[in-house]
Amino acid sequence: MIRIINHKEPEDLNDLGLDYLHSGDFKTAKDYLQKALALSPQLPQAWNNLGLVYYYQQNEKEAEKCYRKAIECQLSYSGAWTNLGRILESQNRYEEAKHAHQTALKYEPMYAGAWQNLGNVYLLQRDWTEAVKAFQQSLIYEPENYEVISNLGTTYLFQQQYEKALEYYQKARMFAPPDFLPILDNFISRALDRTPVEEISIKVV
Repeated sequence: MIRIINHKEPEDLNDLGLDYLHSGDFKTAKDYLQKALALSPQLPQAWNNLGLVYYYQQNEKEAEKCYRKAIECQLSYSGAWTNLGRILESQNRYEEAKHAHQTALKYEPMYAGAWQNLGNVYLLQRDWTEAVKAFQQSLIYEPENYEVISNLGTTYLFQQQYEKALEYYQKARMFAPPDFLPILDNFISRALDRTPVEEISIKVV
């Protein structure tokens, strides 16, 4: 299918920027997104996508600014809210992160990614009950999400509920890509050996 791009249309420039973002060409992505915003400074999708460029370039300060600008342009933009929450989580600003993910869910209650990210914050805060609730809610909408299933296992592992942890790790293994299997196998070994764990580590993609 051939797509015709109008370089005077900010939405088209945003789409091009998103294509380059997905391909990993962050410089070209940024160029197109900034051109889109020059034409339409209130285009929330372009601000959000520019935030993603900065995020993947490990420039969290600029990413946060862009996500907040996207929200300023469109308060109900759930994707920008949960992207903001991920930045805040990485900075250990857990209460702010929870608020961001909860706001995303206020506008989009079936947003599996927001439930997942909310569960991650609860897990990092060692609030096991709320983490389980959030992860289970996420799985209603994305039942084969191996990362959520794995994090459920980790929630039970920290509570030394080894049988339940093992159940979820083995289930995650059914859906996980090959590069994630060594991580799961390590957790499975811990559950089988009934080895208590202390440090929490969450892979963010």
